[in-house]
Amino acid sequence: MQGISSLIEQKGVAAGNITKDILETTIQRVLERAGMTTQRISAPQDNNQPRDTNHLHFMTFYLLPKYFAFPRMTSSGAWILWWFGDKYHGFPPLKRIHTHDLPSQALHKSFSDMSVFVRHIAKAAASAGSPVPKDMTDKRAAEVFRTGMENLQLTPSTCKCRLAELSVATIVRLVRETQAISQTTL
Repeated sequence: MQGISSLIEQKGVAAGNITKDILETTIQRVLERAGMTTQRISAPQDNNQPRDTNHLHFMTFYLLPKYFAFPRMTSSGAWILWWFGDKYHGFPPLKRIHTHDLPSQALHKSFSDMSVFVRHIAKAAASAGSPVPKDMTDKRAAEVFRTGMENLQLTPSTCKCRLAELSVATIVRLVRETQAISQTTL
């Protein structure tokens, strides 16, 4: 038992960083060392396929765990989280999430702001000749984000040099203010 507890502590149970796969692999190694098994229990997994972990709470399956909260991040971080998720914490790309997957009503506003933000960036990038591809890569995501931020229609007084450092809510507010001003001048 000493080996099991030290291996589990080494993998980060106390910090909450252990996943089901890590735990299964660790237990399998301990059993193999003890000579209790010679075969792998789990089947090999295809790493190319996106893997979503379903979380059960209140007798319903969700794509996000009950403890999920949107992290404080810049707009560029939000863009990455939208397209690629957070592999470290096991969160899927937010583009695949719906409001019913959010564990609380309080997260709906943040999710709404993020989806509006992504639509504005994608629209600005597409109008500049850099449309969002179906299969997004890291490099392409950076290009589309940069193009979209550079072509975002904002009031002239807004400093564009640091837009990528602003929060999603701030950028959405600035876009809405610009749209309101342009509608009143029509």
